[in-house]
Amino acid sequence: LVAGGGLAGVCAAVAAAETGASVILLESGGCLGGIATAGLLSTLGGYYLYDGENYVQIVKGLADRILTRLYREGSAGEAVIYKKTANVPYDVPMLERILDQLVLAAGVKVLFHQRVSAVLTEESGESGPDGKTEKQVSRVVASGKQGDFALRCRTLIDCTGDGDAAFYAGAEILKEPGYCQYPSALFHLSDVNMEQATRISRESLTEISRRAVERGLYDLPRIDGGIVPLPRAGEARCNLTRLRYEGRPANPFDREEMSWGEIEGRRQAYLYLDFLRNQVPGYETAKVARLPEYVGVRESRRIKGRYVLSEEEVNRGAKFADGILCCAWPVELHAGGSQTRWGELADGDYYQVPLGCLLAKGFTNLYLAGRCISATRGAQAAARICASSMAAGQAAGTA
Repeated sequence: LVAGGGLAGVCAAVAAAETGASVILLESGGCLGGIATAGLLSTLGGYYLYDGENYVQIVKGLADRILTRLYREGSAGEAVIYKKTANVPYDVPMLERILDQLVLAAGVKVLFHQRVSAVLTEESGESGPDGKTEKQVSRVVASGKQGDFALRCRTLIDCTGDGDAAFYAGAEILKEPGYCQYPSALFHLSDVNMEQATRISRESLTEISRRAVERGLYDLPRIDGGIVPLPRAGEARCNLTRLRYEGRPANPFDREEMSWGEIEGRRQAYLYLDFLRNQVPGYETAKVARLPEYVGVRESRRIKGRYVLSEEEVNRGAKFADGILCCAWPVELHAGGSQTRWGELADGDYYQVPLGCLLAKGFTNLYLAGRCISATRGAQAAARICASSMAAGQAAGTA
């Protein structure tokens, strides 16, 4: 059973099914892809390593199959380079179609509009690495329009992003001082004059934003965001907003704050549209084309696993005997102020995520993939990227 049909969940479900397992995939929304589709992420990052001269692809597997399909359909654009990272823009509806085709071809049973509401556990009779008897997941209760129903599963993989299934199972949550990272609401623009707009670098856009704030023209919550041209002519994805609630990041666990955040995200989309139209060449006739179905949460629950990846290990390019993916995406921490803290890896280097980060501590059959894996706040701010989430999903499903 895979809970959550984002990129990690799709790859976990397909990988498990391709080993011969019988797989059910639960998704609370009406499409697969999560933040990558319903959240309008529109760029796939984490595939590449910068060796000082070139960008080399280091993530393959199912993540590569998805990227290759996007290119084959003419629905992926040229990679956008920023701070030694590379993001591939893509067409959201085509990604939705490709993910549907992947799960159907693998024989995965997908149940949409179903949310995990309880997880039942029992003693496994097995001892973990610490010598303590471990639990095992026995049943998962899901809720939908037909009411609650229970599923008995041999293995549960939590790909909910928020670690919902692991939380309901009683898994330990990693807690650190301070708030979670800022959520954002991504949005699409149409009618952009790309010839003019693409002459403005991200650094230049940051400076224009800074001047507009300093002159009192606009109260922009974030000044260092990015705009990426999309495969469709005249369309761009904007990652500009920052959901600050009473001077701090909106709390992803608070129902009132997140409800406020959905409305605030849409308000900020039009605030930035007005700013772009009046301050940035190429956006004079731009319109908001699409708003996300929900805001993008960068960090919420992180589940403690048999191993906890640290920011120090990310920065020095740590390798592991049970490494299951390679990533060169640096720490990208959206916390405090109106700008983002970026780390940097040495040219040509990368770090690995070990299998221990995907195994919930104290359980025999509870796996994790996506942004809820076992990592410190700083490490999660690097390893949560798309390609890593897909690779982690494939590893969990295969395991």
